[in-house]
Amino acid sequence: MRATQELYRLQTIDLELDRIRASLESSPLAAAAREAEARVESLQATLADLALARQKLAREVRRLELEAQAARAEQRRAEEELYAGGKSGKELGLLQQRAARAASQAEALETQGLERMEEAERLEAQQAHLQQSLEWAQEEASQRRMAREMELDELRLRQADLEAERVQVWERVPLELRRRYERMRRQMPNPVAAVVRGRCGACHLTLPQGILNRLRADEGLVQCEQCGRLLHLL
Repeated sequence: MRATQELYRLQTIDLELDRIRASLESSPLAAAAREAEARVESLQATLADLALARQKLAREVRRLELEAQAARAEQRRAEEELYAGGKSGKELGLLQQRAARAASQAEALETQGLERMEEAERLEAQQAHLQQSLEWAQEEASQRRMAREMELDELRLRQADLEAERVQVWERVPLELRRRYERMRRQMPNPVAAVVRGRCGACHLTLPQGILNRLRADEGLVQCEQCGRLLHLL
């Protein structure tokens, strides 16, 4: 067995463990789940604001109704006094003005009330549409959470398998090589480079024939003259 074979396997395990740890922190599925949750929260906030707006509008519609009713009552009283008889010309003129003013006020209030009611209907339709959108968003968020949870389960299972294998491989590596590997890995994630078609697999330097001969003869550890990585002949 070549001196670097176990180191190369160890590095393969470590690189995959690095990837798994990064994916446990975040991944496209995690980002999609967060995005879906944010969509749900945004819709919930919009619906809450819309509910408050509808409540406020309902109070305003009720106020306008009461004020319009009061104006119509004032109009009726003025008209009743107007037609009761026994009034001077001046009094009749004042009653006519009073009735007309009350009627105009009532009409304006009723118009405002109708406008507010139409606005309330639009808000109700908007709320129904948003509620449907929220239900769809919640379903999507649930599916994305499940996908992320499944991913996490698979990652943790794979992580456990790799960590168990790493212990076995680590024990087969001589102590001095372990120390050297750890020192180099603190400086670079892949301190062992495979030799591919006579080139360093990391920096792609074409290796001298003498280096290749040493690797084929398995004459101990050989480093790339350019990047310094330990070379492993596949």
